[in-house]
Amino acid sequence: MRNCAPRWAPLFSRDGLSDDIKRGGWLAANTLPLSILLASLAGAPASAGIFSAIVGSAMCVFLGGTRVALSGPGLASALVASSILTRYGVDGLGASLVLAGLLQLLTGALGVGRFVRFVPLPVLRGCVIGVGLTILLGQLPHALGAQVEPGAGPLAHFDAVALKLEDIVPEVASLCIGAALLGWLALKIRFVPGALLALVLVTVANSMLGLGLPTVHEAPSFPWPRAPLLPMSELAQLFGSALELWGTMTVATAINTVTLERLHADAGAEAKTDPDQELIGNGLATLVLGFLQGLPATQLVARSNLGVRQKVASPRPALIQALFLLVFGLAAWPLLPFVPVAALTGVAVVVAIPLLTIRPLWALGRVSGLDLWLALATIVTMLVTGTVTGLLLGIAVAFAVVAIKMARTRALLHRSSDPSGPHQVNFSGPITFLASLELERLRAVLTHLDPRPGLVLDLRNVVAVDGTGASALVELLDLWRGRGGQVALLGPSVTVRERLLRTDENRRRLPEGVSPGALKQAVAVSDRELDAVLGKPIVRMARPQLLAGITRFRQEMRGHYDALFSHLADGQSPHTMFITCADSRIEPALLTGAHPGDLFTVRAIGALVAPSGSAVWPQEGAAVEYGVGVLGVRTIIVCGHSRCGAISALKTAKVPPELETLGVWAKHAAELAGDVAPFETPDEAARAVTVRQIHNLLSYPLVREKHERGELQIHAWFYDLGQVELFEWDAQRETFVELTSEDPSLPSHPPPPVEAVG
Repeated sequence: MRNCAPRWAPLFSRDGLSDDIKRGGWLAANTLPLSILLASLAGAPASAGIFSAIVGSAMCVFLGGTRVALSGPGLASALVASSILTRYGVDGLGASLVLAGLLQLLTGALGVGRFVRFVPLPVLRGCVIGVGLTILLGQLPHALGAQVEPGAGPLAHFDAVALKLEDIVPEVASLCIGAALLGWLALKIRFVPGALLALVLVTVANSMLGLGLPTVHEAPSFPWPRAPLLPMSELAQLFGSALELWGTMTVATAINTVTLERLHADAGAEAKTDPDQELIGNGLATLVLGFLQGLPATQLVARSNLGVRQKVASPRPALIQALFLLVFGLAAWPLLPFVPVAALTGVAVVVAIPLLTIRPLWALGRVSGLDLWLALATIVTMLVTGTVTGLLLGIAVAFAVVAIKMARTRALLHRSSDPSGPHQVNFSGPITFLASLELERLRAVLTHLDPRPGLVLDLRNVVAVDGTGASALVELLDLWRGRGGQVALLGPSVTVRERLLRTDENRRRLPEGVSPGALKQAVAVSDRELDAVLGKPIVRMARPQLLAGITRFRQEMRGHYDALFSHLADGQSPHTMFITCADSRIEPALLTGAHPGDLFTVRAIGALVAPSGSAVWPQEGAAVEYGVGVLGVRTIIVCGHSRCGAISALKTAKVPPELETLGVWAKHAAELAGDVAPFETPDEAARAVTVRQIHNLLSYPLVREKHERGELQIHAWFYDLGQVELFEWDAQRETFVELTSEDPSLPSHPPPPVEAVG
């Protein structure tokens, strides 16, 4: 209520009132025939559709969630209402409206409507065209003089047209063509009420010429408001139909509301919609209509598009339209039984033709051929199965396509030609029920391999596993063990490992040759544990692992980075120089999420940088000058880490004598690292040594000048291997803090001496 109140005051302002009266009158002239058309589809009196448009629009002006605020009878809900009307009569329909309205009120209040934002754009595009085609095809049998039972589905309309092609009534066809031309005139001339003109002129022609065409249904007496009366026994049976009506109303209103937002965007106007508030407005209107012998009020994109075409900027034209409908409806009620069904063809043209533009489909096809096919599938299913069912099927297909693309599993097998090296299967992606065919293919291949070398299942790139995938993997292990082979699971994540272990523990009977706890013993965290798991020394699996990574890069990553690689082929322009240790446990791109070309990485044992002018280690200095002076990096990161072997060697001053070159390195490295003896642990010393490198970096004139001008930032980071966390040196607090989005900028003067850093 609070969200709607601010827009009530402008409804009674005089600003732009004359233009809004014109728009409201034009809208009424087109929504009146549309309401009669939808009532005809439901097999209800024409007045029921008019009441629905009046009450629905009035309620949505004050409590709805769209700017156009045009509500009334819907296409899908009219078909459900027809079924209820046939089985339970007017009172049954009224009771269903009360129940469905209450449920829709609750649905909107609980915020369920917001989930309609997940509906893909191709489905929304298909929805617009599908509604337009449904309206046109629904009127086509009447244009040929054929009779169709109220509430009949789309396929029944096709059947009626096919049966009538050999026996077309010329008078009916002529009047329908004339009505369609008048409707087309309304599309070309903005304020011409073509649909109303078609309704009036065809009605007059039918009466004057005595054609005796079928007319719309109307109640013999005026439908005064009254409470629906039903025996309690029928009320219980009616509840299922009310649930069906509520579901249809909710889905149609929510999706059409979001589709209306897209139509506004296509027209160059931004107009956010609130599906939850629209559900509340239409739910309350439907509840009231249950006492007025009306039809359920829903959002319908064909009706709201009339407001978009009139550039409606506020709900006031909809309110004026409701007042016009009230006057027209009361005045014209005695004449409604004389309106021929054929006259409604003009209405179908007015509301349906604007929805049938193919430009959105063409735009979808340019972006993605799959999206185009999804939109076309939505259109076809709407025509064959009905609007709501077609929409739901379109949404289901869209989610299925996304699930298949996102959940694709790859299993790459490397056969071993050396008995000392096991076979290896590298998995990537999630292993779910969608991977069943891939696992079955792998199973068939493994049955023909020699089991003696053993088997390694590399699960390091498996992001998730479900019950089906876990069961299939466990069965794969049983198959291999049953043939006498050893198997190892390499690097599964905690979640994947736990799910596999639980699947193994849940089995009541173990296969022959499989001992309890065998799966747990088969897990190897890294490739160095494979010897123990497989029970024999093996040749390191470096080459197969590298080849698997290269294959994955070719299949998944190379195409993704095509444009970037083409750009980088002509030169590099990294934004950051990342100086870190040669330790294999530190992967800068993995830690920072960097892409190719982002980081200019310098690897040095201990992450040590010689000061400017050093003749001992010129290579790091050369990299610094090249990165800052030639590549123009804007940030330098020096990243040390815990449990660093280089710093531990400097602190203990112990280097194996056979490693002569390393001994030479340690002698010069001690000068760069400073005195590390005062620190209790190697990790404290590593933190201090990392900060000390900022001194060495600032000894380069080019680095110091750019840093003092504010053109270059320098940061000291520390990677804690135990916590798997990055920390950053805060120069003001003189300590390392957890790395966050805050930027503890370094001062221009050098940091404190290394001995003071702890």
